[in-house]
Amino acid sequence: MMREATFIEEWLEEQLQQGLQQGLQQGLQQGLQQGLQQGLQQGLQQGKQEGQKQEAQALLRRVLGQRFGPLPVSLDFRLQSLTVTQLEDLMDVAVTAPDLATFQAALDGQVVMA
Repeated sequence: MMREATFIEEWLEEQLQQGLQQGLQQGLQQGLQQGLQQGLQQGLQQGKQEGQKQEAQALLRRVLGQRFGPLPVSLDFRLQSLTVTQLEDLMDVAVTAPDLATFQAALDGQVVMA
């Protein structure tokens, strides 16, 4: 009888270990999959935001270039640090400003408010 109890206990212990291993493997797989999905979504979102920013910068540079000629390097450099919202707000100024100095004054105000 004692021998049977030992065999059953060993068998149960073995089954428990197998169950734990399977559970750990499944948990690890699910965790990795969720982590990859979240990382991919974050990467796509950041890429989309960066693309929007680059597009807004390019449009603003184009409007300014058409209206006022080649842009000073310092102004072009400052546009790189602005948010999409700031760039969009400055687009309105770019199409109505009588000269580049007026635009730059608005840019100074925009950066201060940021």
